[in-house]
Amino acid sequence: MVIAGCLALGWLLHLAPPWTYFLSDPDGEMFIYGATHPLATGAQPQVDVLSSYGPMSFYVRAVSQYLFGQRLISEMAVAWVGYTLGYVLLFNLVRRISASRVLAFFILSLALVCISRYYNFFVVLMPVLTAAVGGVYIANPNRSQAVWLGATVGLAVLFRHDCGFYCIIEALAAWWLGSRPGTCVANGSWLMGGLIAVVGAWITAVAGPTFVLPLLGDLLEVTFGQGAGLTLPHPFRTWTQAWPTTLVHPPATLDVQRCSSIRCFNYPIIGGLTARDAATP
Repeated sequence: MVIAGCLALGWLLHLAPPWTYFLSDPDGEMFIYGATHPLATGAQPQVDVLSSYGPMSFYVRAVSQYLFGQRLISEMAVAWVGYTLGYVLLFNLVRRISASRVLAFFILSLALVCISRYYNFFVVLMPVLTAAVGGVYIANPNRSQAVWLGATVGLAVLFRHDCGFYCIIEALAAWWLGSRPGTCVANGSWLMGGLIAVVGAWITAVAGPTFVLPLLGDLLEVTFGQGAGLTLPHPFRTWTQAWPTTLVHPPATLDVQRCSSIRCFNYPIIGGLTARDAATP
């Protein structure tokens, strides 16, 4: 597992994108500011600002920004930890099922080659986490394992609702394969209880019960409609300048105060400008 983790982390470091990547990809820039905004204002994702991504996608980044500051290393650290954990779990799962380290390394290599976008770690981590917990449930189908299995689905829902849909299919498959005739219904209830407990904890603490139905309607709109991102200004107006120096030492910030939207056509301007407006509100 240590070798698998080092292999995954090494591949992630090899694929580490330049700082311009976080300007050119609308979802990548959305995640950055989606975490910066709550830290600065106390606004809650999906409550005060709507996105097709769940609140947990922004909470983990807010924690990383709190720990590492408003530097690109905070976004990188989330990808490094999330992806590495997901790939280590995948390696361990395949090794347990096949009893072959060679096959496990082969599947891990294929997964690394097919890696998703750099910020999208949860599309690997959450399905693999659900599958790993599902494997434990099949081996020992009791109430506590069913609750944990449902909790992984609830966590996936809080990262992104369609990711939770895929994970619940995995969880139901594990429940069907592992449950005994006398405990099938009861364990299914405990599974759903774990899911509801995790999602319900966020609803109770942050959103409020009356917000559930409007939120579901908004999620349907952003899922099947055109808008999927946050309509907020980009945080690079107050962030540090460039990769890789931003990982440790923050230089002067970019002068993008006048830019309402940053895209590829801004690169010649952005690449040549630094400014003294780090304290500009």
